[in-house]
Amino acid sequence: MRKSIIPILFLVATSLVGGLPAAAQSFGKNKINYGQHDWKTYRSPHYDVHYYFDDDLLLEEIVSEAESGYADFSQRLGHEIRQRIPMVLYSTQAAFQRTNIQSAEVPRFVLAFAEPFMFRLVLPVDTPPDQRYKTMRHEIAHIFQFDILFGGSLQRTVRGSPPLWFMEGMASYLADDEDTMAQMAIRDAVVNNLLPSINEMSRHGYLTYRYGHAVFDFIEQEWGDEGLRSLLFEVKKALLARNMDKVFRDAFGIDVQAFDRRFARYLRRRYLPILTSKRSPDEYGKEIGLRRPDQSTFSPALSPSGDLVAAIGVPSLEADLLIFSAKDGKLMRNLTRGFTTRWDFLTINLHGGKKEVSWSPNGNEVAVFAAKEDHRVLLIFDPLTGRRIEQIPFKEIAAVASPAYSPDGQWIAFSGNRNGQWDIFRYNLET
Repeated sequence: MRKSIIPILFLVATSLVGGLPAAAQSFGKNKINYGQHDWKTYRSPHYDVHYYFDDDLLLEEIVSEAESGYADFSQRLGHEIRQRIPMVLYSTQAAFQRTNIQSAEVPRFVLAFAEPFMFRLVLPVDTPPDQRYKTMRHEIAHIFQFDILFGGSLQRTVRGSPPLWFMEGMASYLADDEDTMAQMAIRDAVVNNLLPSINEMSRHGYLTYRYGHAVFDFIEQEWGDEGLRSLLFEVKKALLARNMDKVFRDAFGIDVQAFDRRFARYLRRRYLPILTSKRSPDEYGKEIGLRRPDQSTFSPALSPSGDLVAAIGVPSLEADLLIFSAKDGKLMRNLTRGFTTRWDFLTINLHGGKKEVSWSPNGNEVAVFAAKEDHRVLLIFDPLTGRRIEQIPFKEIAAVASPAYSPDGQWIAFSGNRNGQWDIFRYNLET
């Protein structure tokens, strides 16, 4: 998320924010709607919930989670929101990305967003329950921030520019949405002595979110919830002046430089002991993947023979399925290279710890999921020739992911959401 759009939308993205270039996410593509929805509204004590699915139990669960989040944040921040909060729910991630609530394309890795102008939050409901709960709490935290900082003032909303580390770090902290992959990222940054000042913290992309969360962990340890409320109040006072040094002096009695030093000591004490108990990564094995600094490789899978590695990589604009030599790390083949109309893009969770690629037991096939219009398809390739062996559509199951071959190679197991219920499914490749 770029700093220039902070006053418009606050986005919750998957683990790697901006993992693909912006051009790769929307260039040359129109926003297409594949059906009409019969919208209904449910009024809870604090929300107007707009939805169109027919699962009353799911709606009840979501409303309960939202009200729980409101009660928690209201108590911790000492604040009540006087107006009702619109919440717009989409049944699938695909439908959410085609929302006409905003005209711009919703980036494919965005899980939800909140709007300070319209004071509403928008999210899909087909993510796993634990992820949906944390995502919704993150957005509710933004709603509280909007109400406290901007107070319904259009001028303050337009002119105010609270730091990205503050907005996203506080929301992540309150939602407690940091997973093990996020903790790994901040740990590795600290081990490599990447410790930016508060005044520079919003310039570090994905790490801005992780540093911001860590700042609030530190504030809780040193000053408790009162420190959180004090910082929020001082940011509100200085919203237009943007004098962070005064903010920290008034909130904690120390200037930004002193806070930076104490925060850096906190991070080192928290993470450096891990460094002393571990060896360097190259002592455990060889590095295999794309080598340029602007390229990334993730979700590797070793072939049954041990000779090849299949992985998702971003060699240019789009994510592709790549085959590497396990011996020397050389890129052998890009299985999805070039433009195609057969599918839209590979469906992946960047650095989310999910298994994206699967080898068949005999090593003759590699499987990965992709998006195609309003559903997902399973792509199966020959890793040596690059030939696409099969493309299997899944139109009745949403958010299919994490393919895995059975030991006999006859089945593909995967996770997915059917009619609001998450489960493990399997597909017979022979019948």
